[in-house]
Amino acid sequence: MRKGLPILDRNLKELLEEIQNKAKIACKESKGTATEEIACAVSKEVQKWEIGNHEEMTFYVESFIFTLESKIPRLPENERIFKMINESKDQKDLRNLFKNTSELIEIIPEITIDPERMKPTIGIITALPKEYAAVNVLLENKKDKYKIPGSGAGRRYCLGEILSEEGNKHNLVLSTSGMGNNIAATRASLLLEHFPNVKSIIMVGIAGGVPNPCEDKVDDHVRLGDIVPAFGRSTLKIRIFFRYRF
Repeated sequence: MRKGLPILDRNLKELLEEIQNKAKIACKESKGTATEEIACAVSKEVQKWEIGNHEEMTFYVESFIFTLESKIPRLPENERIFKMINESKDQKDLRNLFKNTSELIEIIPEITIDPERMKPTIGIITALPKEYAAVNVLLENKKDKYKIPGSGAGRRYCLGEILSEEGNKHNLVLSTSGMGNNIAATRASLLLEHFPNVKSIIMVGIAGGVPNPCEDKVDDHVRLGDIVPAFGRSTLKIRIFFRYRF
């Protein structure tokens, strides 16, 4: 056992030096990019690590994992690093923990940091281009034709803000799906995947329209369960009709 300890300490020292060198490289490679803050903060921290007892070195790694996990956006592109983080949490062997840490630090420059994708809390989906245009014109501070990196359809969006009745601003993401329930459901799933902070999705459209919206004919054409949205510049009001017809 005593003969094994110096070998273990030497291995850990080599791994620690590897971690510190990789952290310096990650910080250098991230300069001028969105990951610079994370990479350089990690590098600064791991340079303080020293070979000590098992509890101290485990604490180093656990603190690093906790900090890294809290700073990485929950985006699909970052799925690989979150998988590696979860594997590190289940690891009990200190040498393997250091190896996992070295691998995590190495891929920090590859992390996707996109603050714009974390802002929207409301998603709006339309079926037709004319519906999309009607919602689009209400948005402020728009980013039209915003594209999610990667291949495949369903990656173009419009980001913007809309005023609430109280004068606050809601950040939302707008997309169009085409007609059909299945394609709309697929589009909603993609939107939630691409914008993880979206809490509500609204399907906005002209539907079939009201055949005769004249004041004296409304009761003849607005039925039980009909939803009539009215757009104003600062509000979206929705009235649901619960009139029973006999």
